[in-house]
Amino acid sequence: MKKMLSVLSAAVLVLSAFPFAASAEANSTPDSANTAEIGNTLYTFVYTDEADKEIEITGASGTGEELVIPSEIDGCSVISIGEKAFFGNLDLISVEIPETVTSIGDKAFTGCLALEAIALPDSVKSLGESCFLSCTSLENVTLGKNLTAIPENCFYSCTALNSINIPENISGIGAQAFFGCSQLSGIYLPPTVEEIGSDAVGRHYDIRSGSTQNISGFFIKGIFGSQADSYAGNYGITFKTAKAVLGDVNEDGMLDARDASTVLQEYANVSSGCESSFSEAQKKLANYNKDGYVDAKDASLILQEYARIQSEA
Repeated sequence: MKKMLSVLSAAVLVLSAFPFAASAEANSTPDSANTAEIGNTLYTFVYTDEADKEIEITGASGTGEELVIPSEIDGCSVISIGEKAFFGNLDLISVEIPETVTSIGDKAFTGCLALEAIALPDSVKSLGESCFLSCTSLENVTLGKNLTAIPENCFYSCTALNSINIPENISGIGAQAFFGCSQLSGIYLPPTVEEIGSDAVGRHYDIRSGSTQNISGFFIKGIFGSQADSYAGNYGITFKTAKAVLGDVNEDGMLDARDASTVLQEYANVSSGCESSFSEAQKKLANYNKDGYVDAKDASLILQEYARIQSEA
């Protein structure tokens, strides 16, 4: 079973901090780019507002595999990552963005083929088009709660992406924003999403047929009658109610004996040495007694709750 919107625990970025204040040396002349060397990384930047001491990073070299972007350079706050700032960087595996950053420009991380995870701080309010296009190793993404839109082609062809959480305040998802994200088995779209562009989610190019098709098994969770429901209907994508019910491991919107049976079978398989077939979301739903384990106790409790519901029906 494909993974579905897994919890971002394995991809938490563990990075070593650079001594920014001690090692940063900024240079600026009217005829040359502004530069600052921090650790082993050489940044180029522009002043967005010299009076307020705010800057935008426009490029970087010598980043290495793990990068912590500084929150300030030469006493100026880093508020933006500019267009194509890290375009085609083949070294980056992880990157930490400071909470001073409010915007990330077009194609800022396009073609960062080794980048595995990205967690945007809540300070980020806007992303540029094609921001993470073709980041083919990108598995997990966390979006900040103040982001209002996901632009077109933002995660286009992120073929390894298997976890994404859409914040409640997102109002629009651009055309082909998640096109070709074939490892995503499903996505939750909150009712705040009022605009969804063409082929935005659940679609990919099938080389065998030579046409654009739905990703096999893909589903959308949302509120009935919402834009998410309408989008799913237009493309013939499976739509499920977004209400999560503890114990509802088959995610059909109700708790019943089939859920208890599924949990018991999962426990038996794992106990015999087989790999878990549950997604992270299913594990959460299956752990009915919330002790951190999916076992026969959970199956029994689910069955008891089902019996109680039936007796009151």
